[in-house]
Amino acid sequence: MKGTGRHTLGILLMVIIVLEAIYFLLTASWLPWR
Repeated sequence: MKGTGRHTLGILLMVIIVLEAIYFLLTASWLPWR
């Protein structure tokens, strides 16, 4: 059970990055870029 902490950390990081990307895309599509 040495790599479990690292594994869960990596999964958490990936989930956070995906959520951030989705949130950014949603807000960017709403904001006027002109």
